[in-house]
Amino acid sequence: MSFIQAAPEFTNPFEKQLFQEILQITLKGKTKKDTITADLKQFSDQLLREVHDWSLEADAHPPQHIPYSPFGERIDTIKVHDSWKKLDQLSAREGLIQLGYNPDDLESGRLHQFLKLFLFHPSSAFYSCPLAMTDGAAKLITTLLKGPLKENEKEILTNALTHLTSRDPEHFWTSGQWMTEKSGGSDVGHSETVAKKEGQDYRLYGTKWFTSATTSQMCFTLARTEDAPEGSRGLSLFFVKLHKEDGSLNQMQVRRLKDKLGTHALPTAEIDLQGTPATLIGNSGEGVKTISHLFNVTRIYNAVTSVANFFHILHLAIDYSEKRVAFKKRLCDLPLHKRMLDEAKEACRDCMLLTFYTVGLLQKEETLAAKGKRDEAISTLLRLMTPLTKLYTAKINMRWTSELIESFGGAGYIEDTGLPRLLRDSQVLCIWEGTTNVLSLDCLRAITKENALSVFLKEVSSSKSSKAVEGLVNDINALTAKCGNESELWEYHARDLSFLLCQTMIEYLKCEV
Repeated sequence: MSFIQAAPEFTNPFEKQLFQEILQITLKGKTKKDTITADLKQFSDQLLREVHDWSLEADAHPPQHIPYSPFGERIDTIKVHDSWKKLDQLSAREGLIQLGYNPDDLESGRLHQFLKLFLFHPSSAFYSCPLAMTDGAAKLITTLLKGPLKENEKEILTNALTHLTSRDPEHFWTSGQWMTEKSGGSDVGHSETVAKKEGQDYRLYGTKWFTSATTSQMCFTLARTEDAPEGSRGLSLFFVKLHKEDGSLNQMQVRRLKDKLGTHALPTAEIDLQGTPATLIGNSGEGVKTISHLFNVTRIYNAVTSVANFFHILHLAIDYSEKRVAFKKRLCDLPLHKRMLDEAKEACRDCMLLTFYTVGLLQKEETLAAKGKRDEAISTLLRLMTPLTKLYTAKINMRWTSELIESFGGAGYIEDTGLPRLLRDSQVLCIWEGTTNVLSLDCLRAITKENALSVFLKEVSSSKSSKAVEGLVNDINALTAKCGNESELWEYHARDLSFLLCQTMIEYLKCEV
């Protein structure tokens, strides 16, 4: 009988030593540590038992756009597989949004939520994307509800928040974030969508070239009122319900579903807004500033899913190395292969430390906010570390996913092994929520406008520090001195500085654990 190679297996992520180490670090000193740990174990067991198979089914049966009924009526239905619906229902039941807004756990709700998301993502068929947009919308709404709002805005947003944070699958909503247009991606100031006043509300006209979470119940989007100036200062924020009471789309038309490199189970579309009813949220012309509250959460989601991807393929590669024999030895016993896997483990641990440090900053800021307090240093660090963590983890994940795919040899290049999908899916994490360049420039804004660098340097020098930290801090100081007052030099070296800051924070965190 001819030889048949044993395939790498998806095994319980909760039981991995690396996850257990990060779990202990993240929940150290938390009063609900045991409760959270038990919930994560139960959830991880369920992922192994049934949920992971749903993700494979959803990816194998991508969404379909059905533009017309059998009799020619324009219906624009987006049909998704039953497994995608199961992932939606599971997300509600398991509180993958609600945990972050749990009034009964102000101390560790965010930590619990993102640890759970980490376990879920590789088995989610990228359902983590609509969850990111949903959480971003919930965060935006909670921020808006603390400020002055018109009565109708308050009523709409309060109702939406109860749906977004529900654990009842029948009540649960997801939300989209519709900003990208052909005329402007990261440079949203070129957006062409127009908002025309009609009574107390508006109607939107334009094309959204890349709509996330297209099967959601609501979205936040940007548009320009008719009297607004050009550029980003003329954009306002609008709330849109996607469907009418009968379930049909609300004065919008699906041009097509996107044929993407990866994330095939995720319905992403081009949408024409054809007089879509919308409610202006906040002050006219402050849309970009207002919607930025949403980005802080979605970028952290991006980081968590990046390291979850890395963790997943790393352990597939480890499992395979223990089964595959070459040159009369298992791969894991070959010195060069072992070295590669060891370096991958270290890089994955670094990314996990960085990511859950940033999640911890979010937890601290929100815990203080719930008590009516604010720590300027924590908020400034969070402002800087959010884009830094997103850009770093996405790039490191992409690099190592490619390396680990290579470790499977030819099997890594064969579609029905499922391995090429992991490489394709990883690429989007470098693009969503800001490319590496865009986020590097955002870090510069935090440094130049919010004094973030001095706060960062104080943080990494505030406790036990290693020679590695001291050397990296010297490199940071040398680079900033080189840039001086030359804004173009700062921009030219923005990526260098961003990665240097991440490496410094990682070395600092290694000293702390």
